[in-house]
Amino acid sequence: MTQSEALNKCSLFKNTSEKLKKQILDDDRTVWQTIETGQCIFIENSGAEQKLCILADGVLTVFREHNGNRVLLNEIKAPGIVGAASLFGESSFYQTTVKAKKRCQVLLLQQSQMNELIKSDGEFAMNYIRFLSDRIRFLNKRIASFTSGSAVSRLSMYLANRQIDGKCEISRARLATELDIGRASLYRALDTLTQQGIIETDGKVIIILDEERLISFGQDKT
Repeated sequence: MTQSEALNKCSLFKNTSEKLKKQILDDDRTVWQTIETGQCIFIENSGAEQKLCILADGVLTVFREHNGNRVLLNEIKAPGIVGAASLFGESSFYQTTVKAKKRCQVLLLQQSQMNELIKSDGEFAMNYIRFLSDRIRFLNKRIASFTSGSAVSRLSMYLANRQIDGKCEISRARLATELDIGRASLYRALDTLTQQGIIETDGKVIIILDEERLISFGQDKT
């Protein structure tokens, strides 16, 4: 995907003029960068220049480190956007780590450019508001999925959303805390999914054998 194609497919530039997109691409502050597999764009709790990342090609993972465990928050595929939470806030520290799962091509826009775009182009400003609103709805839905329903449904939804390549590595104590359930309830839920042939365990690693059925269990709030 070319730089121009990346902007055309990016939701923030929907219905904006070709002149505006050309100005962005001609701007010396715009960076077209290759991110190799395993390389980080943002690092949790690090301070750096705020920027918005438009993913043109590849896959990015978004995660946090908590008590020695990596908690997967999201997986971004092209055309996607990351870094919005680093803009316009009081803190200059990133709240998550964003790493390339596969080799990526990205367009990086500086906060100064975002300021100018929001002030000068009403369509861009509305697109940005829609994007942020969608992120709030996504996070609210994620919170609801982890705090309602049976232990089995909570565990199923958690694993479906946090797995990386069909695996989720986390201690049982940490998992019980994340799901806000007792250890006994957690072990019963793990046993249920194991007996159903949906998962298998290997120490701290939970291996997903049937993702479709796992999601179905996660959607059952009874």
